[in-house]
Amino acid sequence: MKALIIYFSGTGNTEYVGRRIKEELEHRKIEATLHSIEKDTLPEMNQYDYLFVGAPKYYEYPVIPIFDYLKKKLPIADKEIPVFAFVTEASTSKTSFSEMKTILKQKNGRLTTAKTYSIANNLLIFDIIKPTDEDNKRKNLNILEHLLDKDITEFLRGEITIEDPGFFGRAMGKASGHAFTKIFPLFFMRYSADKKECIKCEKCARECPVDNIQMKDGYPVFGKKCLCCTRCINQCPTNAVLYNKKHKVQYSKLNA
Repeated sequence: MKALIIYFSGTGNTEYVGRRIKEELEHRKIEATLHSIEKDTLPEMNQYDYLFVGAPKYYEYPVIPIFDYLKKKLPIADKEIPVFAFVTEASTSKTSFSEMKTILKQKNGRLTTAKTYSIANNLLIFDIIKPTDEDNKRKNLNILEHLLDKDITEFLRGEITIEDPGFFGRAMGKASGHAFTKIFPLFFMRYSADKKECIKCEKCARECPVDNIQMKDGYPVFGKKCLCCTRCINQCPTNAVLYNKKHKVQYSKLNA
């Protein structure tokens, strides 16, 4: 048996869960492949028996690039494939997976499991949002281990476990997810570079998932299509990427 784990991860939380799922599957003697949607290669769907799809939750909705990838790049499978979808976030609110379910159905994927996993605050550019303390982070990771074991077992049994925030939650989630992905860059795009600290390594430009950063005279210039994943801030080796002209706390990436 083979499984494909497709994911998008801004700062590493979703990637962490994807790697843990891979380990759990391989412990169950299921061969698992981890595939970032940022890779150029496309997966050959017909060789897999299970599909996992993971993404962070932005603006109370799965991040929009995961939908774009599923629509435009995921091949249609010859056979129906059971799908396990998951999102990562800081809180414990439920997520709407109805749009993802519809897209997957068009690709011959049958959504049977859909879950939200709480890990930690990683959007630290706003002063009002504080980092999750280490005790709560460890607590969330311990809960995650229990949930993954349970959820994967139920998924492999063919049980249907799709969380649902209700009609209002579904409507608001979809509206806010799509709207704010377009609106946020227009009004809250306040990234810049500290030229005294920048070492011109160009890592921020290379790592930006939506090619929003261009280099000019060796320094990054930020465009207007940002997802606000904050990867540029968190991966800068000198913390030279500013938000609102201020240095921000870098989020520590989880290690599987």
